[in-house]
Amino acid sequence: MHLLFKVQLKAKKPTRVRKRILGQSIDEQPDHINQRQIFTHWEGEGINGKNNKGHLLTLVERSIGYGIVWDAKNRGADKIVALLDQMMQQYAGCALRCLKSIAFDNGPEFSAVDEIESKAA
Repeated sequence: MHLLFKVQLKAKKPTRVRKRILGQSIDEQPDHINQRQIFTHWEGEGINGKNNKGHLLTLVERSIGYGIVWDAKNRGADKIVALLDQMMQQYAGCALRCLKSIAFDNGPEFSAVDEIESKAA
């Protein structure tokens, strides 16, 4: 028995752009930072735990790969700002010499970029 099947193709929906632009894009960084030859340029990342329980904040120095990890406990932008303030106080002697730039991903935990930048200035 031969049955004819009609192949139904669903029309593709246009993809929506969901990226939020918060602060300067990592693509707009100067070329000397992207070459990773100078110590003092850092990259920040937020890591969620299993089932979104727990949250870690990492800072990695781009040239040598030195990393620092904090337990942020939640993903709130205010908590991330508080942790970065704590880091600046803890490393106050070295912070001005060892920290020229930090590039964060575009996650919601870094939505207070303006506040972070104003406190660092």
